Amino acid sequence: MAEIDELMIRLEKLESENSYLKMLLEQAGIKYELIDAASNPHDESFDPDQGSRILTEKITRNHAQKFYSYFWGRTDVYSKRSQNKTTGKAAYYPQCDNFWRNGICPRVLGAKVKCKDCNNRRWTKLEVTQIENHLRGLKKDGSDVIGIYPLFPDGTCRFLVFDFDNHDKGAEEHEYANTDDSWIDEVEALREIGKANGISMLVERSRSGKGAHVWIFFDAPTPANLARKFGFSLLDKGAESVNMKSFRFYDRMLPAQDYIEDGELGNLIALPLQGQALKHGNSAFVDERWNAYPNQWTALQSVRRLSASRIEELLIKWKISSTELCLDSAAQTENDDVKPWERSKHLHAEDVSGKLSITVSNLLYVNTGNLKPRIQNQIRRMAAFPNPIFFRNKAIGLSNYANSRYIYLGEDDNGYICIPRGLLEHLIEKLKTAGIPYFISDKRTGGTAIKAEFIGELRYSQKKAVNALMQYDNGILSAATAFGKTVVCSNLIARKQVNTLILLESSSLIEQWEKSLSTFLKIDEELPEYKTKTGRIKKKKSLIGIIQGAKDTSTGIVDIAMVGSLYKKGEFHLRLKDYGMILVDECHHSASETISRILREVPAKYLYGVTATPFRSDGLDRINEMLLGPVRFEYSAKEKAEEHGIDYLIVPRFTRTVSPHGRDRLHINDAYEIIRNNELRNEQIVDDIKFCITANRTPVVLTRFTEHADTLYDLLKDCADNVFLLTGKKSKKERRELRAQMDSVPVTESLILVATGQLIGEGFDYPRLDTLIMAAPVAW
Repeated sequence: MAEIDELMIRLEKLESENSYLKMLLEQAGIKYELIDAASNPHDESFDPDQGSRILTEKITRNHAQKFYSYFWGRTDVYSKRSQNKTTGKAAYYPQCDNFWRNGICPRVLGAKVKCKDCNNRRWTKLEVTQIENHLRGLKKDGSDVIGIYPLFPDGTCRFLVFDFDNHDKGAEEHEYANTDDSWIDEVEALREIGKANGISMLVERSRSGKGAHVWIFFDAPTPANLARKFGFSLLDKGAESVNMKSFRFYDRMLPAQDYIEDGELGNLIALPLQGQALKHGNSAFVDERWNAYPNQWTALQSVRRLSASRIEELLIKWKISSTELCLDSAAQTENDDVKPWERSKHLHAEDVSGKLSITVSNLLYVNTGNLKPRIQNQIRRMAAFPNPIFFRNKAIGLSNYANSRYIYLGEDDNGYICIPRGLLEHLIEKLKTAGIPYFISDKRTGGTAIKAEFIGELRYSQKKAVNALMQYDNGILSAATAFGKTVVCSNLIARKQVNTLILLESSSLIEQWEKSLSTFLKIDEELPEYKTKTGRIKKKKSLIGIIQGAKDTSTGIVDIAMVGSLYKKGEFHLRLKDYGMILVDECHHSASETISRILREVPAKYLYGVTATPFRSDGLDRINEMLLGPVRFEYSAKEKAEEHGIDYLIVPRFTRTVSPHGRDRLHINDAYEIIRNNELRNEQIVDDIKFCITANRTPVVLTRFTEHADTLYDLLKDCADNVFLLTGKKSKKERRELRAQMDSVPVTESLILVATGQLIGEGFDYPRLDTLIMAAPVAW
């Protein structure tokens, strides 16, 4: 029996080696003679009946011990699978000896306390019996399936696993099954990387049959930071020779952290060879054809375990031979300012056969037909960067379940690598540096020529801004508040003379834009005609159209659109691809999913963004430059102050507001409650505003809370000649009327505006305001 097992292991290794050599020949374009399949009983395709392939074995204690010697995790705690009988949702829960015990478990009393936060928790130890039950799979509902925690409290682990299940919200209803087949290519790429680098891996098709785990085992407890460094370096090394079309590899690795705090458990992984799932060929180890190995135990024991010394040898070797494709080493802190195109250093001319072909349209399309994997991956990595939210959460111990480690704005489509247009200059620069010849095919939309004349005169700084933008087909204007960005854009439309679409995210800015365009642009075009519901032909009332909700008066000449009205239920507005120029107001919002989708869809020749600040509090401002191009002109608040001769003063005010005794750790909402309901603090704010009025200043008081704004308004309504309250509770009509009242206030009368920052935080224009009172904390 032992001799047969040895022969089976040898046979599987030879088949695996044969398949790998064929793949190398095909990639190199070398023909080889195919042996007639009829004469080769081992050359088989995918078997539709996977369950019947697997030899059944009577599970013994020896099986359980042998199994756990590979899948060795913590034994002081484990989780079991549980399925909700009503919803069908499945989840894994750590087992506790005190669960639902009267007088001990808080849940008995109806308290909503998570097990990990419970002072009375007593984790159930993992015994051989539970492993045996897992392997036998006697429970049809899978309640005997167990999961383990691979990271030990001392920061070591016994294996590294790449998890290719679907962990999106709601996926638990379908056993974490993937919704497409891209994961198969990812697994095969990883398997190929392992073979190319002599790393023994075991691929498991997961319980759903629509996912996988790739296991690498260690021969002794290995520091998790070393194991994870090895995993990242393995991917970086593999990128030299294997096409990696996704960056999700970097999110798949478990353990997911280098260490855990006292009392924490780390990430969970469900164990393979689940008895019930195995009957259907799932939770099983599979070969390159995705056929389950007939003898699962032989397949398991054929995997070579890595030693820590071997890992360190490989890391040294790989570090010497390749430093160009590393994506993780530059991403260890949230303040990483290394640009992705700077991080992947040099392209290599030998990786391109002939000319590199680039098509410019809504995206950059790079033809991969004559490119080797290394340069393909380098081009992809230009569109990837470390997710600052992930690393920030990691640094403070927050969950990253829904956050990817890297953000990738590229994709592969029918033989092309597709990356954002804003990367064109950097790609060309890298090609020139490497001496790689290239060809650019311009498929952008030039739009329709229009006759437009600018009415007005630009300030010196505005002229510089327009001239800077005119030198490029894309880019960002970053200019301080009140710079006159709408005026600059009006001039740009007149200079470019093409039909234009202006994208807005805030409906409160529509009227401001419409007014500015009507004031500074003279458009010499015929009013477009349209057909009414009754079939009559009428002319539109204005050459400047609006797309907002159900309202669509777009002309195709100059239109203003709410981004949410251009992309609905997966469908784009019919006019979106017709414009020659796109202008994005407050373009620091371009990183949002909706605007990003729209900008990746438009093929307009000219693409610009304007903003008071290109920076975002979440650190995703790199997306703005990838989509719109670099910042072409900057005009800071300091420059504005110097140009206008205005002094800017910041006066910090300290209050006596403190947390109640015994509540040192408040939830953020509780802290906000204390701030906005503190009478002494509100009186201090009112006193400061009264002082402003006596000094003949015009203050605007901002708070993020409507109730707080109401309170401050009640305290201030008799403190000036005119006091206005502007919050989201008012209708659009009421807001327009209030604005008209503000505009009619003579300069001889005092005025106070109390408002919520969400309503007037961006693009609000009322020149008389000279003092800003921040009555509550804000985030931008």
